[in-house]
Amino acid sequence: MEEALEISETQYRTLAEDLQIGLYRRSINPGKIIEANTAFARILGYDKADDLIDEDVAKHHFDLEDLNDFTQKLQTKGAVKQEKLKLKRRDGSVLFCSVSAIAVKGADGEIAFIDGIMQDIT
Repeated sequence: MEEALEISETQYRTLAEDLQIGLYRRSINPGKIIEANTAFARILGYDKADDLIDEDVAKHHFDLEDLNDFTQKLQTKGAVKQEKLKLKRRDGSVLFCSVSAIAVKGADGEIAFIDGIMQDIT
């Protein structure tokens, strides 16, 4: 049983890391990166996901109003699908991404965190 679980974890990790789609989890307020895969880091110009942990998501948005609108949609609708966002990489260069996310609620009914996927469409 333990070996099967280990194999399953390895397969999931490989899937999550080998895709060219960024996966992330962030807090709602303030918007800090909690977890991310390597593809997410590379899309934003980092070598590894650990470099992004606890980073403010606003740092990568050209227009904070877009970020606020995106977050507001998550709070009211619970999910956002294929939103086109103008972002910036670590070096300040522009990229456009298609972002889908879901607001995950805790036992208290409040948003605990946001899980999302991001693809570079530049």
